Amino acid sequence: MLASIPAGVEHKSEAKAWGSPDWPHWEGAMAKEVSELTAKHTWELVDVPPGVNIIGSRWTYQLKPNANGDIIRYKARLVAQGFTQAAGVDYNPTFTPVARFESNQVVLAIATYNDWEIHQIDVKNAYLNAELTETIYMKQPPSFSPPGSEGQVC
Repeated sequence: MLASIPAGVEHKSEAKAWGSPDWPHWEGAMAKEVSELTAKHTWELVDVPPGVNIIGSRWTYQLKPNANGDIIRYKARLVAQGFTQAAGVDYNPTFTPVARFESNQVVLAIATYNDWEIHQIDVKNAYLNAELTETIYMKQPPSFSPPGSEGQVC
């Protein structure tokens, strides 16, 4: 059965990724994500307080190809399942400014007209730079509970 799951596929669940021939790549990507989150002190492990809403977490998987379509990186992201939260109870509404496509076109047109150089940057884990005012409790990343902390939450 495992041989029927092809390599180089973006999986929808950890179970499917685990059963694929490229599982070592996905496992490495997951370990890298947990390492980055831990290094940034994104959370601390605590015992579950009584009466709090504990949100789930799961993995998402994405393949990063080069211009030829060859896979150059396996990317795994840990996502909180925030759909179990209630606005005003578990969090307050936030606003994240995002550039509109049309705005980018105008900037690129002006840069082209003026013969300016364009540079692009990718900020890894950019969302981790925000400070939360709420205390949120999340289940530990699937498959990444440190020994002895299995009953704790992030």
